[in-house]
Amino acid sequence: GLARGATTPWSIGLEIEFMPLATAGEPVWPAGSEGPDRLDGLDSLVAVRACARRHGWVEHAGPYGLAAWQTPDGGWLTFEPGGQLEYASPVCPDLDALEQCTRGVLLRLGEDFARRGLRLLARGLDPRTPLCDTRRVLTAERYLRQEQHYDRRGVEGRRMMRQSLALHVNVGIPGLPSDGWWAANALVPALVAI
Repeated sequence: GLARGATTPWSIGLEIEFMPLATAGEPVWPAGSEGPDRLDGLDSLVAVRACARRHGWVEHAGPYGLAAWQTPDGGWLTFEPGGQLEYASPVCPDLDALEQCTRGVLLRLGEDFARRGLRLLARGLDPRTPLCDTRRVLTAERYLRQEQHYDRRGVEGRRMMRQSLALHVNVGIPGLPSDGWWAANALVPALVAI
């Protein structure tokens, strides 16, 4: 943590999720996830692994059962519960640095996926796949309990876990840590309205 009275500089980062799809539009899950594996050889885990090897991204054991990759600049690629692929950028000092690292990773992923007959959908919600045709690919106890909890209230929690594609923008406010806390609270009404 920061020492009392220490200040932090501006910083920015993002997390962006994509749904791996075959070019015809159907989702493509990581091999070994719950449900039958695809017979046509399309597999998002294999595609990310091949892209990572080509570009020097280091593979690690992911925290929830599937691999994770770290880019040379400190960004991460991981899978989300519904098979979504998430890129979390490194902490950047400004928008130019954030754009450069993010564009580089996403262009490489897009090109490598296209070579395999795949594409990455970036939209708030997968618009084509019926919920009954989705699957939860992360089998950790955390996600099992989360899904059970949501299922008691209807299907929307399962839809959020398996079909939503989020964009998170993370901003570090300069000054004392308490300054960031106050700024975040002041922004809540505007963010809720958005």
